Amino acid sequence: MSELARFVPARMISDKENTINTMKTYSPYLPAPVDEFILRGEVDLWRQKWVRTQAMNPDEAVPGTALEGLVAGDRQTFPFISSFLTILLTLPVSTGGVERSFSILRRVKTWLRSRMSEKRLTGLALLNIHRDIPVSAESVIDRFSKTRRATWIS
Repeated sequence: MSELARFVPARMISDKENTINTMKTYSPYLPAPVDEFILRGEVDLWRQKWVRTQAMNPDEAVPGTALEGLVAGDRQTFPFISSFLTILLTLPVSTGGVERSFSILRRVKTWLRSRMSEKRLTGLALLNIHRDIPVSAESVIDRFSKTRRATWIS
């Protein structure tokens, strides 16, 4: 699990580890330069917010996912925490999508299609990936005929 998952509110309450040292990796992606004192204060405020929320309303669930924490938190009060949660939400869960796209690329780009343009290769790969989306043969023919040079018409 990513070190950024420490900022999820449900984990923030139970996790007492130092989260400041792990954020040096992600500091170039933050909206402003990081001052360690300000970041430490923001992390402490974030933790206290969720500890108080849980203490005042034990029946109310503390957000358990990064998306719920991002929605429940205030972006103006917690700009760094919001950035960390946004980065966490955009990290890929696995490499399956990348591996699948390379497999499709290997199927689509054969030696017979080696001189294909990048635009057409991308289109064929997307058609292969998104097979569930219906494509009209007439629209493909019309689009192909508009982009193709009409050398065969006399």
